[in-house]
Amino acid sequence: MKSKTFLLSVLAVVLCLALVLPLGIGCAKPAPLEPGAPEVKKPIKFVDIDDLSGPAAPTCIALTKGMLDYMQRYNEDGGIDGHMLELELFDGKLDPTIALPAYKRYAAELETKLIYSAIAYCFSGPEVTARESKCAIVGMSANPKITLMTKADYDAGMENYYFGTTGISSDRMKLAVDTAVKWWKAKGETRPIKIGTFNEDNVTGHSSAAATALRCSQVDDAEFVGATYAAREPTDTVAQVSSLKKWGADATITGPYYEAAMIVYLRELERQDYDPMTLFHCDLLTGAVATGDPAFVGAYGYAYQAAWEDMDVAEIQRAREAYSRYHPEGTYEVPHYFGGWFGGMICVEAMRRVAEKYGVDALFTEESGTYIKEALESFDKFDTNGIVGAVTYTERDHRGSTALTWWEVTEPGKITKVEDFMYPPPLTEEEYDWKFWVELEKEM
Repeated sequence: MKSKTFLLSVLAVVLCLALVLPLGIGCAKPAPLEPGAPEVKKPIKFVDIDDLSGPAAPTCIALTKGMLDYMQRYNEDGGIDGHMLELELFDGKLDPTIALPAYKRYAAELETKLIYSAIAYCFSGPEVTARESKCAIVGMSANPKITLMTKADYDAGMENYYFGTTGISSDRMKLAVDTAVKWWKAKGETRPIKIGTFNEDNVTGHSSAAATALRCSQVDDAEFVGATYAAREPTDTVAQVSSLKKWGADATITGPYYEAAMIVYLRELERQDYDPMTLFHCDLLTGAVATGDPAFVGAYGYAYQAAWEDMDVAEIQRAREAYSRYHPEGTYEVPHYFGGWFGGMICVEAMRRVAEKYGVDALFTEESGTYIKEALESFDKFDTNGIVGAVTYTERDHRGSTALTWWEVTEPGKITKVEDFMYPPPLTEEEYDWKFWVELEKEM
């Protein structure tokens, strides 16, 4: 009941922001101007299609809240050439029958052709809509199928209007393997580290395992010993832990998104008196802090963005200052809030570059999506003031920021940063082809 109440209260805050702040569609009609008052410039409107009431709502609400706050803060500084930013919220509920028609409708109707959507990668089709409508979509995931382009497709003149903000599973697993090797050597070990995986038994889990195995094969100091899988909410992980222990895995790289599964796994490690280095998915950092479960202590999690605790990061200070003013009742935000703040930064910076190069009126034309795409592809190590790693887009590579930080759960409910932003090695040419990953996953 407590979590449901929290969800509803946060949703209420987000929806109220959308309705009553200068950012949201549905704002009260402004009062008539006083004689001699400056003219109010036309607002720049775009849309956020996300899950505000479905299974991914806790994540999406935090993201949306961060985006709204970033835009409000930007408006306080004058917007883009005096034009205020407005964001319409659409609840796609993680339901393709609701979300997919919305992408098509907004791509056709928006004057400023830009859609933000953390859930777009969950469906097949938004990237096609973006390309056909020449409407830029900025989304949370950098799935290789929708963010990377083969040389053959590029040479054939294909264009991509979908932009991710975080690295693909290959990037994450490369960094997880390389980090495990680094820490293994730091302990004075000289033999290759043995690495196994524990993932959900789904496409994402098999993709993560495949990427881990691939990276182990590319470096001299790591050996992949095997992959294990479990249901999303397993009742036990006896078989999985027993296999990893039998294989002698010195480190386990894990990919469940839900803390319940991870807690079951970590407790089974303890029950079997088995203590490998454990590296887990960023979403679980939130769970580790929120639950305060001692099972997490000693495990390591990666994150795409800086966290609430990162008070030495300039953009975190700026975000926290804004948060304290806009939400005086709040005391702490999960990392996804900063993912939304960063998403707002990327969208706004792209539109700012369009206005700078072509004039702000270009954002109100049929070609606005093409201009925004061009602006995003001009990002070359774009500095986000430390909230995420540097952002680069090219015509063939729309992954965004591929960097990760690493955190250790040092005590129940507390995380401590142990590695600042690290970047994966460049992609090989074959890794630009999503079919390569499909074939690799079949082996897992």
